[in-house]
Amino acid sequence: MQLKGKSTNIKGILSKKEITKLYEATTESVLGLRDRAADPVLWVWFEKKRRTSLNTDDILLEKELVLVRKGKGYKASYVPLTGSNNKDLEYYLNFSRPYLLNGKKEPALLLNANGKRL
Repeated sequence: MQLKGKSTNIKGILSKKEITKLYEATTESVLGLRDRAADPVLWVWFEKKRRTSLNTDDILLEKELVLVRKGKGYKASYVPLTGSNNKDLEYYLNFSRPYLLNGKKEPALLLNANGKRL
């Protein structure tokens, strides 16, 4: 497919096969569970700045939604969680994230190995 526009404006789009490979590359480690929770929906739907600005209260597991506080036109909107993404996020939030926090208080959804915003 040929995309028009400046090369700096064109974003890479992952195929289903590429998303599956990313998901399969995750491990059962603490950071692997974080990466699995972030794949594939968060990587597909959000640019890097929005992914890293997500907080835990933006994830509505019961409703299977992610709140995007500043979406297009700076308006809030919701993005659905599909398939196993809801379970992966729940597992990360309940098991892996608390381990990464190590008693710290941090609202960020995605944390690095030191328990700080990714």
